[in-house]
Amino acid sequence: MLFAEVRLPDIPFPQVMLGLFAIVGIGLVLHLLFVLATRKTQPAIRRKNIAIRGLYVLFLIVVATLAVTSFGSILKVGHMSGWALIGHTVVAGAFVFLLLAMSAYLPRGGNCEETSDRWWLARWSAWSLMLSSLVAAAVMFSAMLPILDTSRLQLAMEIHRYAGLLVVTTAVVHAYSLLCTRCGWR
Repeated sequence: MLFAEVRLPDIPFPQVMLGLFAIVGIGLVLHLLFVLATRKTQPAIRRKNIAIRGLYVLFLIVVATLAVTSFGSILKVGHMSGWALIGHTVVAGAFVFLLLAMSAYLPRGGNCEETSDRWWLARWSAWSLMLSSLVAAAVMFSAMLPILDTSRLQLAMEIHRYAGLLVVTTAVVHAYSLLCTRCGWR
């Protein structure tokens, strides 16, 4: 059965969101301080295709826009409504289209000269970004079908929130890992 007996935490979502962002932010700052203190550098990986890089930057902009429209609205008023909801819905179409395009090259390293030289954090964050994006999109697609009752639709919305939180978190970690790879910090 779809969404059968899924239990979500009893912690309010804004607290979960702020806590996760704090943990990830602290982790990234600690890693950056460690890298700068030890001066552990690697040669930067060269990129081949500027069109793929542009597509990826556009994908990150779309993820950032979705994060601002959803999490900003949730933190400000406690739910999504008005222009934030309309903007989120409009940009979600671009997200799904770009997710399809990104899945064609990102996990296998189609933009790198040598995939074996890719940093483990860049590889794993790319995979988790794709999988969490797929979950976030699939939950909303299933909610559009006339197969869920009201309580299951509310559960689908909550699962979509947590999947979206995971998308934003992995996008931040992945962008950081790409910055580290580009600068030669690993």
